[in-house]
Amino acid sequence: MQPEAILKKYWGFEQFRPLQKDIVLSILDGKDTLGLLATGGGKSITYQVPALMMEGICIVISPLIALMQDQMDGLKSKNIKAISLNSSLSKKQMDVALDNCIYGDYKFLFVSPERLHNPLFIERLRRMTVCMIAVDEAHCISQWGHDFRPDYLTIADIRDVHDCPMLALTATATMNVSKDIIKYLKLEKPTIIEGSFARNNLQFNSHTSHDKYADTLNLLKDKDEVAIVYTRSRAATEKIASFLNEHGITAAFYHAGLSQVVRKEIQEDWMKEKFKVMVATNAFGMGIDKPNVRQVIHFSLCDNPEAYFQEAGRAGRDQQEAQVHLLYTEEDLLKASYRVEQNHPSPEYIRKVYNNLCLNYQLAIGSGEDEEFAFDLNSFCKKYQLKLMKCHAAIKLLNNNHHVQLSDGYIKSATLQIIVDRTVVENFIQDQPKLGELLSFVLRSYTHLFTQKVNVRESELMSRTGLNYFEIKTKLTQIQEYGIINYLPSHDQAMIRFVDARVDHRHLMLDVKSIIVRKKQAINKLKAMVNYTTSLHICRPLLLLHYFGHDAKANCSKCDNCRENNSVDYDKIVSIRKSVFTRVKTSPTQLHSILDSDFGIQEDSLKSILRWMMNEGIIDLRKGVFHLQHHS
Repeated sequence: MQPEAILKKYWGFEQFRPLQKDIVLSILDGKDTLGLLATGGGKSITYQVPALMMEGICIVISPLIALMQDQMDGLKSKNIKAISLNSSLSKKQMDVALDNCIYGDYKFLFVSPERLHNPLFIERLRRMTVCMIAVDEAHCISQWGHDFRPDYLTIADIRDVHDCPMLALTATATMNVSKDIIKYLKLEKPTIIEGSFARNNLQFNSHTSHDKYADTLNLLKDKDEVAIVYTRSRAATEKIASFLNEHGITAAFYHAGLSQVVRKEIQEDWMKEKFKVMVATNAFGMGIDKPNVRQVIHFSLCDNPEAYFQEAGRAGRDQQEAQVHLLYTEEDLLKASYRVEQNHPSPEYIRKVYNNLCLNYQLAIGSGEDEEFAFDLNSFCKKYQLKLMKCHAAIKLLNNNHHVQLSDGYIKSATLQIIVDRTVVENFIQDQPKLGELLSFVLRSYTHLFTQKVNVRESELMSRTGLNYFEIKTKLTQIQEYGIINYLPSHDQAMIRFVDARVDHRHLMLDVKSIIVRKKQAINKLKAMVNYTTSLHICRPLLLLHYFGHDAKANCSKCDNCRENNSVDYDKIVSIRKSVFTRVKTSPTQLHSILDSDFGIQEDSLKSILRWMMNEGIIDLRKGVFHLQHHS
């Protein structure tokens, strides 16, 4: 069967999008492949189609449970057998799942990079017939990437077990990130297939705002369109959603503080358009493929162009016109600089947090190896008078340096036990029919309820009773209040594990060089984001495309700068860069000397060009004097 036939059979499409078939054919030809496709470019099809044409299972390495679940749901809806390994599985469930991968004709195994270390997984992997390996969000492997995940560095070890083609996929890779992907995944003479990052159907806008709530309302009102509003704060998602609903716009909020069951329900309701506007933190969106999003509004400033471009790219996936708006204040720019400082603590601070963690769990030096504890970040910070954001960043770095392992989403299943005899239960069902109906269903679905606590899946009860999560939880709580059952709802519990025995924090081994380099990179990325946000005379898509190393030459004519006829012609920009480079290369040049030069453009535009050259590492400004960077 040809690729187009597979595409037609399972997805109903007559032809591939640009470059999808190139990637599919490269994999079918047995070649390692790096696919650089813009957000919304249909990356998942590029590994799903060839895997369905090959014998054996495709291992898909993905960073988020939500992303894996979204892909799995899509495959299962097409009657394609897929399974995932994540932190919510017990050892027995994982054992069964891996057996199914060997004997159960499954085509896709989704796994997080952290699971690749598991001895049980490694042992079963050797017995699987693996046709290909797909690495989603591959930029996570790079120190230059905006979401570095150290466990991605071990992915290449799979190649010692299975010599099969590997496909690395990402939507946000600069040149440095692409080089790292090839290096650390050990891609052998890879086919590099790179699509244009240009999203010609998107209109990019950046606005200085004096009242973000009013501006957001003005952008959304009277349109009845599907939209996403991104903000950084969990509390802000709730506040903005409430504000929009008060003004007649149906909205709901989404953030990582909600349970998985609730998040899934909210996401499904949005996909079905039970409400129009999703107000969310960046916990929402990765892997979400809703084609008719007409607006993406950023209520807060992103820390880097990669995150911004990825989130903005969730608009207009149906290739129809869509708008992207960024609202900012001067205070936002200051807060962003503060966040960079907080998110990149010093080695001394990291050692202090490590010591406090050991004290918190009363670990003596030499003890604690492989011990795991429930962890509440808020309580911990309050106890030791630590700033929340900075402390969390320090723990992530301890995680990256393999001293502790933090699981942000350890899923604790709901438990239920009946604590009265059968006669009392039967009488209750007759006396309370509205509650009794659910209790009867639970009795039919689970055994041993009268003798022990039983794990119950609220999501299963939801799908089979037609009730939503809140209704299930409320009814079971009411039954508990009658003294019929003991019920503990499901919840997300963060856990922290000490990888090694405790050492004196002053002697804790840290990759200090990497910590310093990452902070410098974060500062440069933020500078690029601020440059994009505040630029008044340069085409916005042009700034983004150049940041990702794409040689775009034409202004978009759609963004706010282009519409106001303020954008500098591309050839003019190139000419000015060359002129500045030549002057600085000849000798260090005063900033005011360049600003006083007659380039025929406004000073704001010239400053934007100079900031771009600094962010790209072409020139460096020290004490008001431009120097050529050493590596240029």
